[in-house]
Amino acid sequence: MKYGLLSLLVVGAAACHSPARKAFAGRLGESNYDKERVPGPASQGLIGDFYLRNDVVRAVIQAPGRAMGPCPWGGNLIDLDLAVNPAGDQLGEVSPFLALGRTVNFTDVHVEKDGSDGGAAVIVATGEDAVDDFINIYGLGGFTVAALSKALRPTLPLKLQVTATYTLAPGDSFIRV
Repeated sequence: MKYGLLSLLVVGAAACHSPARKAFAGRLGESNYDKERVPGPASQGLIGDFYLRNDVVRAVIQAPGRAMGPCPWGGNLIDLDLAVNPAGDQLGEVSPFLALGRTVNFTDVHVEKDGSDGGAAVIVATGEDAVDDFINIYGLGGFTVAALSKALRPTLPLKLQVTATYTLAPGDSFIRV
């Protein structure tokens, strides 16, 4: 009788224990692309980009390099979706916009923490300010160069060193940037 009760308690405790929540970060490669990418109508992630995921959300951070679009440089959050009941990526892209026509050219993106220790997964992007030549502020109708103070002209480097840290903790429904 006493062993039967002990067995019942052990089985009952195991049934109530939920698996530990975890977060993961890594690089998209040929072997994991189908599993780790974020599919959907706005999906942009490619092999070589970086992923973040936990049991709630999954995301892709673009690798360094030049891309044609409003955010011409990598290092930005480009794909995001739910992990359970996904709707497909519909994000587009999130990037810095500085001084009426500048952005950040992230030249290094790497996994700082992959989450294997049970903590947050962290991807870090570093770079410096650059002209956002896709958005030509001078070419906007009715906007003249004379109206811009010299200090606001996008052709002037701001000489900023920028670091973007993308953190996804286990169980979080958001990414800290």
